Amino acid sequence: MTEQSFPQRLEKILNDPRYFAYYVYSAIRHDFNFSLIVSSHTQARVKNPASFPHGAGKTTRLLKFLAEFNSPDFPMNIYKKMRGDWEPSTEDWNIALENMRYYPVDMVELMLPAEEGVERPRTNMIGWDDVQWTAPKRAGTHPLVEFIGKLQTVGRQTFAIMGMSAPNVNRIALPLRENCHFECIVQREPDASFGYYEIQKTNWFKNLYKPSDDLAHLRYLEEGTFTALPRWVDEKYRRWRDDQQRRVLTQEYINQVAHMVKRITTKGSMKLPENVTPEEYAEKMAEMELQKQTLKEQENELKSLRRLRSVYSGRKRVVKVPTVDNFMRMFKKHNLRANMVNAHALWKSLYKEIKISEEDAEETNGDTNK
Repeated sequence: MTEQSFPQRLEKILNDPRYFAYYVYSAIRHDFNFSLIVSSHTQARVKNPASFPHGAGKTTRLLKFLAEFNSPDFPMNIYKKMRGDWEPSTEDWNIALENMRYYPVDMVELMLPAEEGVERPRTNMIGWDDVQWTAPKRAGTHPLVEFIGKLQTVGRQTFAIMGMSAPNVNRIALPLRENCHFECIVQREPDASFGYYEIQKTNWFKNLYKPSDDLAHLRYLEEGTFTALPRWVDEKYRRWRDDQQRRVLTQEYINQVAHMVKRITTKGSMKLPENVTPEEYAEKMAEMELQKQTLKEQENELKSLRRLRSVYSGRKRVVKVPTVDNFMRMFKKHNLRANMVNAHALWKSLYKEIKISEEDAEETNGDTNK
């Protein structure tokens, strides 16, 4: 990037670490990489009771970042935005949508060195949508996601900023959480035409009492408002997301994952299980992607049932199943998401599953006391 002369106010912002634009401009200008996650199901400085995991404007804010930082007018558009006379153009929105990705294999393709003889221009920012679905927090990390975490710490990728969207930073895989440098928290009422956002930077400090452990702290940078996407941008994004979610069913996606696994295993960065070919591994990964959403729904139902059961049964003492009225009150108290019809169905299943009478409960209590 060639040196440019900027207005005095913009020059101050681009050279002041108290502003988010300083880090964005530095990453683009000095050829390094950092991660930004846009979340909604959390609160920091700006207190708002409307903190929803979904539908709060995460993708809207991420697309606005992409349009702003990938614009041919960057960084002058920051100065124009401060004056209130800049809005993303049609070209800016198209560039933002072109730089959205959905699956880990797409991110690995961007981060790996290009094939011999292939030139790949550097992009200011790449967006990774719905990370909690394609790279969730779980016991076993997806090998491609683990590979992304490694690639973030070495070399210089073909993009300066990796923007992600997820309800909460704790919902994504560990390699991505560890390399997350900034968090943009968005909050919006369900039917509002605009929302609020704040940007926090993660700083690490040395624990003087235990030098081997560093302590993480958040440092507030800035806050602001954002409006809804233009209708045509929102419709185009929704079509793209639907196509991406159907893409996991195609043979092309399986072949893409198999090709990427071959490249990674050839370089010795990842090992496959014994007697498993890259094609078989890719098919297995595709099946896991399909099962992920169903398993998540079943897990939420089981958690709700266990949460209700834990209210009425302890580790050593069992009490009788509550009446329907008491169960409904407890259901409201624990703020479960299902409606009251589901609450009544849960009560029936709980009653059938435990099947204990008052005498059984007294006998159990007597055995415990002994």
